[in-house]
Amino acid sequence: MGNAASKAPRRLSKTQTKEIPRASESLNRMKAPPKEEILKDGQDPDFSANLSKIDPVKIHKMQTNFKPSDKMMDILKGRKIENDIENAAMTRNRLSAQSLLSYLEERKGSSDVTQLNKEFDVENQTMEAISEYLAAPRLGTPFTVKVDNERGEIERVEVFV
Repeated sequence: MGNAASKAPRRLSKTQTKEIPRASESLNRMKAPPKEEILKDGQDPDFSANLSKIDPVKIHKMQTNFKPSDKMMDILKGRKIENDIENAAMTRNRLSAQSLLSYLEERKGSSDVTQLNKEFDVENQTMEAISEYLAAPRLGTPFTVKVDNERGEIERVEVFV
């Protein structure tokens, strides 16, 4: 409130700076007869043919030199190295977590463990020691749903594999 007295007062100009067009003037321009040049173009039989001969405007993209930043190149190199490591051939007695899980799943139902060890390229003694302490997790009891339409009942039946 104390600052209001120190500010210069705002004043409107006494004369109008530009003229506001009136709607009647623009309507009068529309009602005016067309100019001779417009009439000549409209009567020219070759005008539309000449327009169709002209190709559409082609806009060429500017060629810019793209120089990737050093940080981005480091990120891309790191991703490539990670991808190469993941996709590298497995060495003997080395299994990823996913491979170990699939090995343990197949070992449950396999009668010939020696053949399974050869397929996974692991030693028998090593996998015997691992299988003593690890087992493939069971992800819940599988079940099927039976629907009895006559009685209107839904029955859940457990399936043992």
